[in-house]
Amino acid sequence: MTGQKNRFKTTEKLWDLDDKQLKTPKHDAMVLWLMDKDNYSQYLSFDNVVKSWERKYSLAETRVLSEVPIMSSPTFIAGYADLKITGRYECEFVDYKDIFISHVIEVKPKIESFGAVLRQINSYKKFMNNVNNQYYIFTLDSRFDSQFESQGIKVLHPPEEITIEDMVKMYDL
Repeated sequence: MTGQKNRFKTTEKLWDLDDKQLKTPKHDAMVLWLMDKDNYSQYLSFDNVVKSWERKYSLAETRVLSEVPIMSSPTFIAGYADLKITGRYECEFVDYKDIFISHVIEVKPKIESFGAVLRQINSYKKFMNNVNNQYYIFTLDSRFDSQFESQGIKVLHPPEEITIEDMVKMYDL
C-alpha cells in the first residue's frame, strides 16, 4: 500500500480542530439554559402566522434540538450546531408543504478567535442551505458583537441578572 486513505468523517478531525470550550461546564450550562423555552423565548420569536406568496401559514409547533450534525455530504459532518430551534408552520391550504424557520445557535462562553467562529458559522450557513435559517452566537464575550452583526450573525448574551456560575450550579455541573 502506498499511502493511507484519509478516513475522517468530520471537519474537526480532518482539520485537527479542537474547541476545548465544548468540554467545559460553562459551555454545557449555557446550552442547557438556552434549551429552556422560558429562556430562549427572551431572545427568539416565532410569529404565530407568517405569509409567503399570498398564503398564510400558522405556527404548529416548535422543536429544540442540541448537537445537530451539519452535513456537507451524505457521509461527511461539517460540524455540530449547539442548538437548532425550529418552528414548523402549516399552510391554511392542505396541499401546500409546511415551512420551517430555524434559529441556529452556536454557544461560545468566550470568543477565542473571531475568524475561527466566523468560518464555523459561515460553514453552517453554506451546508444547511436554508434561506429561512437565522444564525446566532450565544456568548459571555461582547468584544466582537458589531463585527458578527455586520456579517449577518446575531449575538445573544445571557441576562445580567444571571451569571455563568449560576447556570453551572443550576445544572449541577
